[in-house]
Amino acid sequence: MENPDNLAAALRAALSTEQFAAAQKLAAEYAQAITGHWRGLPPGDPELARSWQEARKLFEWARGTALAQKSQLARQLEAIEPLAAFLRIQSQGRQTTFEMRG
Repeated sequence: MENPDNLAAALRAALSTEQFAAAQKLAAEYAQAITGHWRGLPPGDPELARSWQEARKLFEWARGTALAQKSQLARQLEAIEPLAAFLRIQSQGRQTTFEMRG
């Protein structure tokens, strides 16, 4: 099983570079790795509370980052939508004619 710290770093990098499919896979791998780490700790170990806080912060950051990127992509789409509408109008007004001479 991969080290949770390495997976957390890879997840941050994937989200930072908008590699959403990779981020989704890494989030699942991280969740599995950190759960395995917790199961290996003795009851009452302070590492459990510390690593739980880190995991919570990671997923809160990941959620916020993904939502911000989704919002940014939506704004970019809205910015090009008027151009797309213009191009549709232009292409509808264009008629192709053929002249046959004999």
